[in-house]
Amino acid sequence: MTTVPDEGPAGAGATARRRPRARFTVVLGIFWLVVPLVLFLLDHSVLLAGNPAQVIALAASGLIGVVLLVRDRSEPDPRRRATRPALRVVGRVAGVLVTVVVLGALVWLRPFGATPEAVAAMSGSADLRVMDAPAQIVIAPTSGTPTRGLIFQPGARVDPRAYVPMLSEVSRQGVIVFVVKQPFGIGFLATTAPTPSSTVIRR
Repeated sequence: MTTVPDEGPAGAGATARRRPRARFTVVLGIFWLVVPLVLFLLDHSVLLAGNPAQVIALAASGLIGVVLLVRDRSEPDPRRRATRPALRVVGRVAGVLVTVVVLGALVWLRPFGATPEAVAAMSGSADLRVMDAPAQIVIAPTSGTPTRGLIFQPGARVDPRAYVPMLSEVSRQGVIVFVVKQPFGIGFLATTAPTPSSTVIRR
């Protein structure tokens, strides 16, 4: 008769050792998935109207959450079980710090939305043409050729559409206006914004 050794206690111990690691990964995965999703649902209209960088960052963060949750369900690698406890602690601390910094930054970068009147001004008027592009909003008079130009950088984290009513009055004076859509609503990140040297106004 062949006897099979009872691995119950040892197996239970191995499972118990793996459970804290599994719970830790699940918690991180939930944070990385839920926080970007909630931010997008709260501000989707503003985010979709602005620079696409913030939407891409939210999508990438959510993808990280999915990977963490799926990875937790996978079979544990035996080589990882032998990892030194000190390294596991360092890894968890690093994971928490990265999570707090990245997700905290995404929460802080939530944009301030434009008023309904400003959003309605995006449709233009009989004497103004408003063109919406991924990196900028262009406001130009419909009659005549503009002889002057204005490159406008919005305030930090402000929906660029909020300035369209005010800048429309400027454009009516024969000025073509470029409202920069800053990545994450931060001015110094707008490295592809038009400059006076790159914007040519033909007379």
